[in-house]
Amino acid sequence: MGPSFCMKSAHQADAKGKGIMYEDDDDVPIKLVDRDDSYLIKEFGLSLIGKILNPQKQSVEKLLQTMPSQ
Repeated sequence: MGPSFCMKSAHQADAKGKGIMYEDDDDVPIKLVDRDDSYLIKEFGLSLIGKILNPQKQSVEKLLQTMPSQ
């Protein structure tokens, strides 16, 4: 696993959008606003977000059936 492996895996990560994002990569700054979001925190505080990483082996339908009980 020499340098060519590292370069190849880094290239694959960039192609999938999972590369390292450096500070100068984004030209548009994120603007944060000062507002009271406490009602959103109360409403969605126990929310869970999931993602199927291997859809060939994991069923989205089963996830949707199982998650509400968890």
